[in-house]
Amino acid sequence: MLDLKRLKEARNKASMTQEDVAKIMGYDSPNTIANKEKGARKIYSDELYKLARLYDVSIEYLYGLVDEKDAHRITLSEDEVNLLRTYRKLSESERGMIKAVITTFIKGVDSDVNSV
Repeated sequence: MLDLKRLKEARNKASMTQEDVAKIMGYDSPNTIANKEKGARKIYSDELYKLARLYDVSIEYLYGLVDEKDAHRITLSEDEVNLLRTYRKLSESERGMIKAVITTFIKGVDSDVNSV
C-alpha cells in the first residue's frame, strides 16, 4: 500500500507546495493533491510515476518497500555511459550480436567458476 506520509514528505523535501504540484500535474486545484495525500482520492499509476519523478524518489520508496529514496538509480562509470551510448547507436541486428557475445561470455565465466 502506498505510504501517504512518505508521499507528502517527499513533496515537502522537494520544496514544493500542493499548488506547485497541482499546476505541474495539470490539476485545476491544489485540493486534488491534498486529497490524494490524504487517501481521499485515488492515485493512478501514471500519476504516481510522475510524482516520483517530480519528487526525485523511487516508487518503491513511496510504497515503503525501501528506505533509500533513490533505490531505483544505478550509478554508471564514464566507460559504462560511453558503452551504453555506443550500444544505442547500433542497429537491432548489431545489438543482437552484442547480446549473444555477452551471453556466451557469461556462460563461460559461470562454468569456470563452477569448475573451481
